[in-house]
Amino acid sequence: FGPAVREGLLGEGRSALNLFSRALRAVDNTAEIDSESGLPPKQKHSGALGRLLWAMAVDEARHAELAEDTLLWLQKEAGMVAPNVTLQDGDISVSEKQASSPDETQVLQE
Repeated sequence: FGPAVREGLLGEGRSALNLFSRALRAVDNTAEIDSESGLPPKQKHSGALGRLLWAMAVDEARHAELAEDTLLWLQKEAGMVAPNVTLQDGDISVSEKQASSPDETQVLQE
């Protein structure tokens, strides 16, 4: 697979994970109470930031999904073997997969 597909899967996918994480942290900040004032710190701004980061993460995730859909389409239409895409421990990895039999190629298409 080429650099554009790698960027779509890895670059956009990792960016989405990072943005989702940042969005959740921003939302979590609204739940903390300042011991002196008794008010949540930056509640208004953190909530807005969390929503913005979440929307950006969804957009990045859609780009990564488009790259994966493109690979599956290429596999179906051109017989190309799609790579393995693994999401584990908060990271994405992509490795080449060699189909050893027609049955294995069929499994990848499903």
